Amino acid sequence: MVGDFSDEQLERFVVEKYHELVETLNVIVLEIIKQKQNNKFHCMAHDANIKPLESRLMWSHYSNGLRGFVIEFDFNSMLESIANKNNDDFSGYTLINYTELGFTDYIKSVIDAGKPLFADRMLFSKHVDWKYENELRLICKYSKTPVQTTWQPA
Repeated sequence: MVGDFSDEQLERFVVEKYHELVETLNVIVLEIIKQKQNNKFHCMAHDANIKPLESRLMWSHYSNGLRGFVIEFDFNSMLESIANKNNDDFSGYTLINYTELGFTDYIKSVIDAGKPLFADRMLFSKHVDWKYENELRLICKYSKTPVQTTWQPA
C-alpha cells in the first residue's frame, strides 16, 4: 500500500495513466540529461583494482599507438585542489558502471528488478568490453573559465 492507495488501486491508476506517466517521466529524464550535458567531464583511468597503466590496449587506444605518455595524479590531492579552486563549479566524480547489457536491455533489467532507475546511472554506464579502462569521470558545471587545479611535484 502506498499512501492512501491500495496496491490494486495504484496498479489500476498506472495502467489508466500509462502514456501520461511515460511522457512525464521522459520530460524529467530528458531535463536531467540536458543539465548533465551542460557540464564538463574529464575522463581518466584509476588503478584501484587493475593497473590501466600496464594495459597495452589502453596505450594503443589513447596514446597515439603506444607513442604517448601518462600523467599520474594523487587522486585525493587532485580532488581537494579542484574543489578548493573551483568554488561551487566542482560537482564531484563518478566511477563508470560496466554492464554486460546494452543500454536498452540495461534499463529494462533495472525496471524488471523493481529497482529505481537513476539518470546518472544511465549516463555513466558502459559495456563491460570497456572495463579495462577502469574509468572515472570528474564533473564540473559548465563555465567558460577553465577548471583550475594546483600541481605539486612529488
